[in-house]
Amino acid sequence: MIWKPFGGMTTYFNGVMAHLGGTVIAPPRRFALGTAGHAWEQSRLPLHTRGHALLSTANTGPLAKRDQVVVIHDTSVFDYPQGFSRRFAVQQRLLTRALHRRGIRIVTSSEYSRLRLAHHLGLPAERIPVASCGVDVTTLRAKSEIPTFVCVAGDMSVRKNVGTVLRAFQQVHRANPDATLTIVGEPGSARIWSGDERHQENTFVHFVAGLDDAALRDLVGSAWASVFVSHYEGFGLPAVEAQAAGTRCVLSGIDPLRLIKADEDIVVEDRGNSEAVAAAMTEAIRSPLTASQRECMSRRAAQSWSWKQSAEVLIEQLRDVAQ
Repeated sequence: MIWKPFGGMTTYFNGVMAHLGGTVIAPPRRFALGTAGHAWEQSRLPLHTRGHALLSTANTGPLAKRDQVVVIHDTSVFDYPQGFSRRFAVQQRLLTRALHRRGIRIVTSSEYSRLRLAHHLGLPAERIPVASCGVDVTTLRAKSEIPTFVCVAGDMSVRKNVGTVLRAFQQVHRANPDATLTIVGEPGSARIWSGDERHQENTFVHFVAGLDDAALRDLVGSAWASVFVSHYEGFGLPAVEAQAAGTRCVLSGIDPLRLIKADEDIVVEDRGNSEAVAAAMTEAIRSPLTASQRECMSRRAAQSWSWKQSAEVLIEQLRDVAQ
């Protein structure tokens, strides 16, 4: 049985589910999120899945369910706790350690996260299987006639570094008045917008939310570059999705993003420096990729990141815990 997440991480769930069998289980909507959701997960989910192995794909799972595989995507609650409320970070650290102590099978979605989990849980890295994120093969879209950038910020948490992207784009726009920036995520979080970082939507900066996968691929595929200069990531799925769409990325120079970087991408070492990010965005305008470069990058991404291969890893782990 597969435990369906609400909100974040649905892309991973949908990607592997396309290649998995089994029954999908989800709580009633009123128990989907927050304290009520965690209570349902810990108390009711084990009863609903009795006699069946369970796959939990969103960083958490019921402690009472021993025949279970839990996918923990990153160690941000350990390594970047300032991106969360103190209570949530503490709770998630305790839960992650408790899952390990209970002997519940832990899988992760990147080599980087495997090393970090091994460090925090005190176990050999080879004992943590990797079922990485994947990409969907897609037909490349024509690029916009004017320079366009997209920043896929998801939950818009502070680690996404959106304030720096906005300040960088202001500099880019002064030199390139036709340029536009689309930010995928909800504006307005008090933990992101403050002082001179507060930025209202205007003719050249747009906020969008609630896009389905096809609409997001179209948006990213038509952009000149995807700006993804996070402070912390476990993998960096928006980056490999951009590569698959034939769109180069402006990436921060953190270790997990270096592991997935394409040759055509541009790395910013000083991710908090808006001038450095602006320079990288300007480079993307001055040296756009050729059709051949885009096709090559897209092909490499599809060969490197496979939902089918990840599903095969998860199936093997589920069979093991069910024995």
